[in-house]
Amino acid sequence: MTTGTTTIVIGPLTRAGRAISELAVSTGDEVVVVARHDADVAALSGRGATVLLIGDDVALRDDSTGPVRLAVCALGPVHPDSVQTEVDAEAFVRDLGAIEQILAATSGRPVSVVLISSIIALAPGADRRYYGGWKCLVEQQLGQTVLGVVPTATYSVVYPGRIADDTRRPNLHTTYPRLAQTVASLADGPSRARVSGIDARLWMVVNSLKILIRSILPLGAPMSGRPSEQAVPANERYSRP
Repeated sequence: MTTGTTTIVIGPLTRAGRAISELAVSTGDEVVVVARHDADVAALSGRGATVLLIGDDVALRDDSTGPVRLAVCALGPVHPDSVQTEVDAEAFVRDLGAIEQILAATSGRPVSVVLISSIIALAPGADRRYYGGWKCLVEQQLGQTVLGVVPTATYSVVYPGRIADDTRRPNLHTTYPRLAQTVASLADGPSRARVSGIDARLWMVVNSLKILIRSILPLGAPMSGRPSEQAVPANERYSRP
């Protein structure tokens, strides 16, 4: 019987997923990466991890009593500029079902789930409402699934801003290796949320100030020198071509 950690990665072909998998392999974890189709299986082979194809029966090691870390790196829309309502919904239902299957297979082992979300979920701009709304829905539905299947599990969320590849120089963004370390540290503790990256914290401050200003200004008052849309009579506003 073994007591080692099993790290399972949803979205292992994302750069965050790769960083988490590589860190887990380097620390001696048993690593399971979840593939969505046969092409993913081929791309994930040979990386020191067991590849699990969605739709296959989930069978974790029977002789292990160690903790299970489930890192969710891709659930729902991945890119903030894409809007594919039906595709996004179908993929979300499929992936959430796979996560539920994995959780059911943990067989009483200690379980921690960490979701990589986005700072946009906490403060979406007008051009990111679809993406931000999806991220909030994913967070809520995943949390309900986790606690519904494994009531003793911990569930944490990390909200990064832009993620940088360059680790050689200081910058405002978090990096993929640093994000992987953050996920590992969240998995080791109680349920919590963490904003990752200086840019993400600045984003929060700026957007919080915008919300505050909107709540203070009189209804219809413009926030810039441009005329406010509310100043135009409704009958003119909606009758224009």
